[in-house]
Parts: sequence; structure tokens; C-alpha cells
Amino acid sequence: MGLSSSQARLLSITARLTDNEYKSQRIANAKMKLSNLGLDAQKDYADSLNSQKLEYTNYNSASKLTRENLTPAIIYEYQPYKNQYSLVNTAGQVLVSRLDAQNYKETNNLAEFLDRYGLLDKIAYQVTELNPDYSVYLTELAQWKTQEPDKNNPIYWDITTSSTNTALYDKFKAGSAGCFSHATMENPWETCYLHVLAHMLDLTLDSSGNPVPSAYPKSYATTTGNSISISISKIDGSQIYSDGTTPDMQDVSDAIKNGYSGTTLYAYDRRLEGASDNLIATLTPLYNSYYIDEVLKLLGPEYIQTGTATDVQKLLSSYYLDNDGNVQLKTLEQKIVDLYYAVEKRSDLGINYECVLAPILYSFEDDLKNVLSITKTFNEDKFNKDYNEWLDAKPVPVEQYIDVTKTEIEVNDKDKSQWYTNLWYRMNGYDDPAKIETKERINQFDEVSYYHSMNFYDREKETFSKNYAILDSKLVTSKDWLYDALKEGIITMERVNSADSSEFKKLNWQSIIYTNATDIVETEDNEKIARAEAKYQAAMETIDIKDKKFQMELKKLDTEHNALLTEYDSIKSAMEANTQRSFKAFQG
Repeated sequence: MGLSSSQARLLSITARLTDNEYKSQRIANAKMKLSNLGLDAQKDYADSLNSQKLEYTNYNSASKLTRENLTPAIIYEYQPYKNQYSLVNTAGQVLVSRLDAQNYKETNNLAEFLDRYGLLDKIAYQVTELNPDYSVYLTELAQWKTQEPDKNNPIYWDITTSSTNTALYDKFKAGSAGCFSHATMENPWETCYLHVLAHMLDLTLDSSGNPVPSAYPKSYATTTGNSISISISKIDGSQIYSDGTTPDMQDVSDAIKNGYSGTTLYAYDRRLEGASDNLIATLTPLYNSYYIDEVLKLLGPEYIQTGTATDVQKLLSSYYLDNDGNVQLKTLEQKIVDLYYAVEKRSDLGINYECVLAPILYSFEDDLKNVLSITKTFNEDKFNKDYNEWLDAKPVPVEQYIDVTKTEIEVNDKDKSQWYTNLWYRMNGYDDPAKIETKERINQFDEVSYYHSMNFYDREKETFSKNYAILDSKLVTSKDWLYDALKEGIITMERVNSADSSEFKKLNWQSIIYTNATDIVETEDNEKIARAEAKYQAAMETIDIKDKKFQMELKKLDTEHNALLTEYDSIKSAMEANTQRSFKAFQG
């Protein structure tokens, strides 16, 4: 091999040696990292040996003790013979599943909430009850009976003034003639006519025709709100009494008080055509036409209908205004009371007796002639029409008792319903009660089974969500999160106070430390330890395999390194020998 080629070979070997040293360094660094990974795996494994978890213990229907990892899902799940717990955040809100929150939001009350879990049954049954329409029918029937047309009702009697039926008026004239004469003569006895008026107001006589002392005095109210008092002296101190015609006035008084032939007697209506012709004919020879016109105005409705009539005008008129402001005709009795007051208080009222009151007395006598001389004729056609209409309006009879189909809401699972009732109240609040009564029922097999009839209030639930929060669905099945959250105080627990579980009712929630719950135990998390051990072994096996691979690569590099060094030394020795020979040749 020539010198130049030997030098090239040395350079190649040197490059290979350098590359091998770099590879060896990289492998050494990788082995160092493997060593650190091994230490980390050992630390994780050592830490996992201290892993703890919470387990929930419960007895099943076969009275066998069961244990399961405690997760929020286990807490939310209903099971018979199980204590009911809830998870509460630091804001005091109960943590619920998304399903429970949805059921609460989409229902209006406890009954609807329980129905979402299939806990309510509707049972239809028939009962015989008093027909609610029957009492209405009886009321309408009783009212209908009171509306039966009465033949004695004045509306079925046509009243006409009759010149041939003057018996009552004749008695009045016989009794009042003397007093009327004295009251209207040239020098009148101004109080004399009070005796006539007193005899017409509820005259009370004994069997001998004498006034009964105990019945007097008698009081009456005027249209103007004043009052009069009739003393017994107005009866037994009168010319009527001394003439022996007081008993005749009894019939007149009775007719005024009780009505004549069933008809209430009213003052004479001077609005009728020709009603005042006789009066005008009587007054014309005695009074100036001015006074006659004024008297006719006082008697009529002219002043009254203005609504501004004076007390004198109200007292002397045959009319008055009712509460609705309508002009109405006075009863004859009211007409007499007002006239009595006007005569008695004439001076206080400022009424001129001769020019006003005396003509008024003539008009009163004329009134009585028309009012007391009447004939009644029964209107059979009108009565029959009203009677037939009354028969047609008879209420249709209804049955007293009817069969009614009723639907009763029943709880089909008492314990489970109590569970979700507790949850509803914890989410909604405790403001209103739910009334659920336990009943007993015999089924078709004569076995006793219990069901629970519910009478829920239709109370709307609170629309705000301050009482609950939704737990993230990823955490619902996590035992590790629950353990850590309870241990760190991120959440706390509450338990239903079911000391009295014999009744279906609203039960209270009470805070409880999870370590004090007898059915929640803290144990080693063997599953977590086993998983950590498996992870550790797998990690160490991987590290061992990689270490062996690195070891083989180092051994290979070492072998190649030694071969390159040997070749390097050999080439270097040959080059040195060749150089010495060359120097010797030139020297020779």
C-alpha cells in the first residue's frame, strides 16, 4: 500500500472511531434516562401502595351484605333498605344528575315529578254520589213555586172609578163633612181638618167604637224626613167622634192601610187627562185663577221633577222622586201624612192657609172621591197567560243520585316515592307540604296490599335553581373524584332523617361527615394498587429490554472500536517502516 493510500485509510479509521465514540455517548445518555424512568416508576408504585377509596355497604333483599365502590352514581341510585345521601357543594346546593335536574325543570309539582319515575298510577272507579245539580234544581224549583201567579195580585184586577160604587167614599164624606166645613168656612178653624186626617191613619178602635188608649200616640215620617205624632185627643176630641161617625171612618182607615180589595190606594194622579176638571169647577167660584193655577202646580209633578223642590212643594205635591230620580205617585197614606204635617206646621213653613191650604183641602176631598169610588174586575185572560207561561218555566227534574267515575292517584312504590319526594323537596325547598295518606286495600285475591293515596297541592315549583346544581356527567361514575372531593372538603354530605319511616311525608335532610356514616367505609384501593403494580412491572420490563438493547449496541461498538484501533496501529507501523527505508535509500 502506498503512502498516500495509507494516509487516506488512517483518516477513514479516525472518522469511524469518532463516530463510534459519539454513538457510545448517546447510548450512555439513553441508559441514564432509563435509570431515571425506573426511579419514577418505583416512586409511583410506592405511592400507589397507600391508595384509599370509599365503599358503600348495604344489605340486599336476601339480607346479604354487599359492598361497592362509592361514586355519585351509587349515591343517586335508589335501592331498597338504603340510606339516602346527597352531595352538597360549598354554596349549599345539592349536586344532582342531569336526568334529575331535567325532570325537575320540566314538571310543575311533586306529583308530576314522581310520575317521571313511573311512581304514580291512576285508578278509575265508580261511586254513587248526590247529583250536584240536584240542589240547584231544588233551589230553582222552590223559586219557581214562589213565582206562581196569584189571583189576588192587583195586576190581574182592572180598577175603574165607578159612580155606583161609592159606599166607602160615602162613609168618608159622612165622617169628614163637619170638619171640612169648619176648615173651609169664611173664618176657618185651621186645625179642624187634622181630626179628619188623624182618623184616616191606622184608626184603632175597641169593640165599642172608642179609640184604644194603648195604641196612641202614633208616629209617621214625612217625605221631607220630618215626623208627625197622632195623639188620642185627635180622635176622641173631634166632632167626628162626638157625631158618632168614627166607626164609619174605621173602614176608610183600613182601606188606606191595608189596601182596598187587595189594591194599594194611591193619591189621585192629576196627570191623567181631565183629572182636574171637577176641581177647577169647584174652586173657580171661590178663588182667583192665580191661586187655582198655583194650587194645581203644587199638586202636580211640575216642581218635583226639577229636583230642586222646596219642603213645602214636596209636602203638598202628590208626587215624589225615588232614589233613581224618577217621579213617582205617593201612596194615599203618605199623602195624608205630608198634608197633616203641612197643616200642623203651617206657620213654621210659612204657608198661607186661606189661599193655599184651604184650596188644597178641596183638592184632597176631590182626590178621595176618585180614589175611594172604585170597581175591580178580574182580568182572566191576563192571569191565564201568565199562569201558562209559569207552567212552561217549570225546572226540568234531575236525578238526586248519579254514578260518577273517579280517578285516584296512587303511589305504587312507597319507599321509592319517599326517596324522590325527599329529593324534590331538597331541590325545591320546604315551603309547602304534600299530603300523602296511607290507605289499605283488598285486591281480587283477598290479599292485603298497601298503596298510598296522594292529595298534592297544585303549588308551582320555584323557577330559580338556587337549591341545586348539576354534577358533570364525567364525575358521576368517578370514585376517585368523590373520595378526593370529600377528603379535601370541596363537597360535603347530607342524609335523610328517616327515624320515622312508617309515614309517607316530607323528611328533613341533615349534614353528616362521611367518616361518621356507618354504611360508608374507607379501605385500600386494591384495584388501583394492582393497576399501579402492573404499570410498574410493564415499565420495568420495557426499561430492561431497552437497556439490554443498548448494552448489545455498546458491545458491538466496543468490538468495532478495538478492530479499528488494531488496524490503525498496523497501518501506522507500516507507514513508519516505509518512511525509514526511504530515508536509508537516499542516504546510501
